[in-house]
Amino acid sequence: MSTAPQHTAPTTGRNRRTGRAVLAGVVAAGLLAAGGGTFAKWSDEAAAVGSTGISTGSLSLENVSGPAWTLGDEAFDPATDRIVPGDTLQFTTTAVVDARGKNLDADLSLAYEGATKQYLDYAERQGLLDYDVEVTGLADTDDDSAYDVTSADDGKTVTVTGTFTWIGDSVTGTQYQNQKITFDGISLQLEQK
Repeated sequence: MSTAPQHTAPTTGRNRRTGRAVLAGVVAAGLLAAGGGTFAKWSDEAAAVGSTGISTGSLSLENVSGPAWTLGDEAFDPATDRIVPGDTLQFTTTAVVDARGKNLDADLSLAYEGATKQYLDYAERQGLLDYDVEVTGLADTDDDSAYDVTSADDGKTVTVTGTFTWIGDSVTGTQYQNQKITFDGISLQLEQK
């Protein structure tokens, strides 16, 4: 073993600068890799749908009023007034159609629930009563029992008019006195096709 001092070769200034540059490049690349940075080219991003959202439509009967009853030209109160053979009684009900939806297609029809329709038909067959219930305010369809409703009908007022005539010579003596006749089974139905 030699005890002579060992000397390293002197480095020139140029080699030190190159080493430092290489070291700095390695450190920078390491920092970029650790930080998630990239060397990507230009890019951009835009919303494909936006924030408008999608809204649903509606189908209903609004502002329903009535029925308003009349006997001839006078107001009639079913709670207190009474009819006699030969009278023609009429009711009127109105409603506003709420029909919103781009492809909305629905039917508006009269429905008779419970025993109302059977009673009216029976009374008509027996010659006691003539009756007619009709809807105005919408275009009539080929089907007599329904009216077509689309979004073009939104906001239209529909009027239901029922006319009932108690045939004057249909009864004798005390027949059908102090009877109660109900029409609460007649309603408007609005249904999407």
